[in-house]
Amino acid sequence: MSSLPQRAPSSRCHSHHSASFLSGIVDALPGARWLPESCQIFLTGEEFSPAYAREIGLIAEVVSDAESEAIAIAEKIAAQPPKAVLNTKALMKASKHDAVEAVMKAEFQIFALALQSEEFADAVMKKMSEKKGK
Repeated sequence: MSSLPQRAPSSRCHSHHSASFLSGIVDALPGARWLPESCQIFLTGEEFSPAYAREIGLIAEVVSDAESEAIAIAEKIAAQPPKAVLNTKALMKASKHDAVEAVMKAEFQIFALALQSEEFADAVMKKMSEKKGK
């Protein structure tokens, strides 16, 4: 598994702030342990630390300087033969490709419906009023 840089250990992650991250998580980390640890945080909207995300397999590494680490990893990948990188990625995803495609399609449809719901509008308004009160 590649090292995916994340926020500093002192920061917090929040499941409601990462919809685009979640929509591709199955593809990015097919080995993540999903139940019961991550279900609780995603279904309740609880905050979680980067260390906890690492513990349950959502991320590979917690770093203090995500931008520098991302650049260092990108440079390592860029130094590899391009076709070898593409082939390796394809092989890593091959066993999950159809399942990932189906899940991503379903996630997109559900997310699109959720964005149109009254429940979503209420949640946005509540969050905006909380921010105004701070």
